[in-house]
Parts: sequence; C-alpha cells; structure tokens
Amino acid sequence: MNQPFKPDRSSAAKRVTYEVTLGENGRMNLPADLRQRLDIKGPGRIFIEIDEHGVPIITTLERRMKRIQSLMRPLIRPGESVVDELIAERRAEAARENRDASDWQKANG
Repeated sequence: MNQPFKPDRSSAAKRVTYEVTLGENGRMNLPADLRQRLDIKGPGRIFIEIDEHGVPIITTLERRMKRIQSLMRPLIRPGESVVDELIAERRAEAARENRDASDWQKANG
C-alpha cells in the first residue's frame, strides 16, 4: 500500500536554490556562496550528475571520493588490509603470467 509523501524537514531546511545565468557556449559563473559551500577555490573542475529523477547534482571530486569511501566503509572487514589483499592478488596474477609465458616459450622455443 502506498504511503503518503512526508518530506524530510531537516533536509528541506538545508536546501538552497541558486539561479545561474548561462552565457555564450553554455558558460556559467557559480555564485560565491555556492563555491564556498562546495569548497571550490580558484579554477578547477566540477561534476554534474543527473539522478534517477533527472535532477542535476553539482559536486566536486573530493566530495565524490568522500561519498564513495562512506559507501565502502561498511564493506571493510576489521583486521584485514584491502591493500595487502590487492598486492597479493597482483603478485599471484604476475606469477601466473610468467608461468604461461615460460610454458609458451618452451612449446614454441
């Protein structure tokens, strides 16, 4: 059964809308307050994502990385190093490739 929509008042209170004018070739200047909120200093790059509802989301690389890290954090197993696991996998892969190359050389000598 569908539930009535109940807006999240805490996030709605944080929501801010900016009007940005597009210039020639779609160029735009982000308002200083928005740049400050996104911690954008000087020239650089931003990312504009379109969510599943067609709503554009402006973000920075740093914010994307923090979001990915927060999504991945629950998957980390305590006491295990993801880096050590990756290095071990790469070393095993390199050893397999060396064996395969050696076997091919012996067969095709």
